[in-house]
Amino acid sequence: MQILGRGLLILSALFQAPVVAASGLVLHRTVQVEQGELKLELPPDEVQVLQGAWRFTEQPVTSMDAARFRELPLRNPLTGDFFYTMFSDLPERGHFILALGAEQPMSFSVMLGGLVAQGELTLVTADGPRTVYRPPSELIPADGRGRLQIPHPTFVVLLPAGVSYLVYSYEQAPVRKGQEWVSNAGLVGPFQFGSAHKIRQRFQFHELFLKIPMGVFACLFVYSLLIYKSRHREDEESLILAFINGLTFFREVLTQTVVLNYIPSSASLQVVHAFGTALPLLVTALAIHYLHFKYPSRWLAFLRAVVTLNFCVIAVNNILMPFPNPWLDTSFLTMNCYVLNAILFFIFFIPYMVWISFRTRNKEITNFSIGVLFMAAGTLSDFINSLGNHGWPWLAMWGGMVLSVVLAKNNSRMFAKAFDTAKQLNAALTAKNHEIEALNQSLEQKVSQRTAEMRALLEYIPQGVLSIGAGGAVEANYSAHLPDVLEQKAIAGASFRTLFLDHLELGFDDKDQVWQAIIGSVGENSLTFELNSDKFPSEVGYCFQGQLKILKLTWNIECDAQQEVLRILVTMLDVTLEITTRRELEEKNTDLSIIRQLLEAGVRKCVQFFSSCDQLLRESELLIQADRVDGEALKIVFVNIHTIKGAARTLQFKALSAVLHAAESGYAQAIRIAQTPDSQALAADLRRVRAMFDRYLHVNREVLGRDSGLTKVPLDRDFLEEHHALLQNLAQRPGVPADLKPSLQRSRDTLAQAVFVSLRAALDDILGQVATIARDLQKEAPRLQLEVDDILINHRQENVLKNCFLHLLRNSLDHGIEEAPEREAQGKARQATLFVKAWRVEEQLVIEYWDDGRGLALPRLKERALTLGLLTPSAPALEIANTVFHEGVSTAQSLSQISGRGIGMSAVKRFLETEQGNIEIMLPDQIRGDQVFVRFRFRMSMTIHPSMASGMDEQVA
Repeated sequence: MQILGRGLLILSALFQAPVVAASGLVLHRTVQVEQGELKLELPPDEVQVLQGAWRFTEQPVTSMDAARFRELPLRNPLTGDFFYTMFSDLPERGHFILALGAEQPMSFSVMLGGLVAQGELTLVTADGPRTVYRPPSELIPADGRGRLQIPHPTFVVLLPAGVSYLVYSYEQAPVRKGQEWVSNAGLVGPFQFGSAHKIRQRFQFHELFLKIPMGVFACLFVYSLLIYKSRHREDEESLILAFINGLTFFREVLTQTVVLNYIPSSASLQVVHAFGTALPLLVTALAIHYLHFKYPSRWLAFLRAVVTLNFCVIAVNNILMPFPNPWLDTSFLTMNCYVLNAILFFIFFIPYMVWISFRTRNKEITNFSIGVLFMAAGTLSDFINSLGNHGWPWLAMWGGMVLSVVLAKNNSRMFAKAFDTAKQLNAALTAKNHEIEALNQSLEQKVSQRTAEMRALLEYIPQGVLSIGAGGAVEANYSAHLPDVLEQKAIAGASFRTLFLDHLELGFDDKDQVWQAIIGSVGENSLTFELNSDKFPSEVGYCFQGQLKILKLTWNIECDAQQEVLRILVTMLDVTLEITTRRELEEKNTDLSIIRQLLEAGVRKCVQFFSSCDQLLRESELLIQADRVDGEALKIVFVNIHTIKGAARTLQFKALSAVLHAAESGYAQAIRIAQTPDSQALAADLRRVRAMFDRYLHVNREVLGRDSGLTKVPLDRDFLEEHHALLQNLAQRPGVPADLKPSLQRSRDTLAQAVFVSLRAALDDILGQVATIARDLQKEAPRLQLEVDDILINHRQENVLKNCFLHLLRNSLDHGIEEAPEREAQGKARQATLFVKAWRVEEQLVIEYWDDGRGLALPRLKERALTLGLLTPSAPALEIANTVFHEGVSTAQSLSQISGRGIGMSAVKRFLETEQGNIEIMLPDQIRGDQVFVRFRFRMSMTIHPSMASGMDEQVA
């Protein structure tokens, strides 16, 4: 029974061999320890591995006692069953003793395979004990009895002549294994001694020997995953290969001492150990699944299920092993699972696999079988090596690497097959392409025949059709209707440029581009025509002998088998009547839109608009008509156009606003480049503005019958103002008879109604545009708060205030007033407020205007003014603020059709100066240096005519 159990243990160990810690080298000499004694004649040069039993005692060894030493029992420090080499039936503390005899003093290095218990090595000589190795204090547990993880501890032994004792002392608390308590001697791997250089060389070779397969596993894992992903996650074989390599790599990483050092507790270590010992079963299950994938079989499916179940049982049992369990011997259950898996793998699976490979003669299955046999041979070698500590190379990993490489080779065979299949399909496709090309040639012949038949149809098509051949010559096969379209008879052989292009209403450059595109396309690849397709017009004006036609054109090509253009086909359809009708309809629609806009604006606003803007246009026309337009004149024209555009946008005159915006942009560009402007271009822009302005004026007068205007009175306006002042003086004279005074006052009031207007009424009319401006800017309309005395102003002053407030209102709504969410965040009312206050000081009209917005951005204004050279860096705040009245100064960050050109406040100042007025900016008395925005007010003043002031006094009295 013991022999049978040992045989089953061997089979299970063969299956589980990858779990054994690897610590051997290829080149070394084994030294057998006899009766716990070792004689050294010379210092060891090569690496020597100790085998055999040492003397063991539970009592401390502090002195040399040969008689007592020989009475101690022999014990191998590496005893213990195969699965748990670190555990045995030793007591929880003890001492292993090795007698070292030397004929002369010598020194050598000693390296242990690993130390996992609290222990130290002492050299006892005739002079007394001397510690030669002790674990670092930072690695020793607090209780002095916990688990350690010290890989390959190495130390130097200075051995005197004679006999000395090398004592290994350990101490470790017992741990549970199943239903038993076992202790841990702490040694992993045999003692090795020799020169430091040889030991280091052997260790490095060992590490390299183990890491090569791990590197192969990692590379094949990544390779398989990439293949699986590139095949849209449908390649099960690549996925199996990825799992086999990934699990093998992960299992080998778990057994490395470097990884174990980072496991914080014994419980975590037990979990790692449990999965580490069970993972080879899962790899075996995947190998069985791979064979089942290649050769479906119920028997393989059964083996796969049993092995997978045993993996789960072993993993759980290994986790539960340290815990007491009176009903189940987990150690016995685990061992039986190992034995069962070894029997299934070696006795059933391998022979069945070899039988399948011989039966199917499948190269992939044969290669797989060879790989499994290599892995089995490596496992057997590792098992024998671990039992006898022979120091052989650990070959299980290399056998697994052979299996992985074989599986990768099988996977690459699929690539080769797919490549061969693609190559065959490509050849078949090439043959089909040749057949299609032959068919195309046949079709081209048929097309040529059909072309002759289509020629007859050309005689009846009511369009002009022609073809352009090499050199741009018109070929003879054109439609019968073409002479009627072109009004020419000599067509065949004529140059297309002379025949057609020279009569088009296109610029010389546009005509030349069309001609060059035609010449460059005929005889070249069709791609050339496609790239130049934007050069061919689709609708042109054709003028021959003073008769204008509008032709709709289509351009196509005829190519040969090599896709070279043979000729360009052009069709011409006379759409003159259609286009004329469409343009007339568009003109009528435009007139209807103008009528609607004028009706919505109202009679009074339209009359005011045409009256004030006509004066600005006349002034601009006089300046543009000069022989040389200087910079100052251009700026005045720009201000006038900008002002007219603002008024037009306020009244929603869309067509006129668009023309004004285009002209304004041209003038702004001319000012920006600071060069002599093109007078003809500027005059052309102004003519377009005048034409659209006159069109609106014509519709307003002739269509809507609005023939009156504020500038037309029975007598000259200045004459009326003088007589109004005369009547005012007569009415105030003390000697005027009482019966004449009422008549004089009535005459004075009648003249006042014809000449003057109330400031309050004028402001109400002007500020009524706020809602329209806010709508243009997509902002909420602000509230208005007016505090205005009863003052009369004349028509010119009304126009000036209208133009001024147009810019002021746009400035407030576009720059000053915040968005509603921003105002609420600052604690302000959601709806903004505009303030206007007006009063009279002697013969001066004073108007203050401000809003409750963010204020004036002094830092940004200063930065802009410094850029333009308008002030010095040390300029005071008021001087900085006054730069808003300079042209080109604006705090707007973007340009729009509403504002942003830096012209608004300079225009306000200019308008006021025409009526002997002025504007100034008022700032708070105290301004902090860190303020970004500063509250401010605009104060405007104008001289009031004496008659207006007197009339006001009388009216108030």
